[in-house]
Amino acid sequence: VFALGTMSLHFGIVTIGLYLLMGVAQGWTSATMMPIVQNRARPSEQASIIAVAKMAAQILYIPSVWLIGIAADVKLEYSMLMTLLIFVPISVPILVKLRREE
Repeated sequence: VFALGTMSLHFGIVTIGLYLLMGVAQGWTSATMMPIVQNRARPSEQASIIAVAKMAAQILYIPSVWLIGIAADVKLEYSMLMTLLIFVPISVPILVKLRREE
């Protein structure tokens, strides 16, 4: 979130580094999902849960990229702002729920 907020104000070499850090965070999230599913879901449901999660990500990806592209056509920095506007409202309820379950 910090990286996207910074990039919406100024896009330069530092913010490109922040964008790379954001990619690392996304990879980490992807890697941590599997142990959570393994610990909380029955073995017979695990493959279905992972498949649905990946399918939902793909369904969300297409309109998100389209909106981010439109924002970038107006001004490059707006693409980062659009990314925040799309993903923060989705992420907050998930984070709250995960924290409650710890």
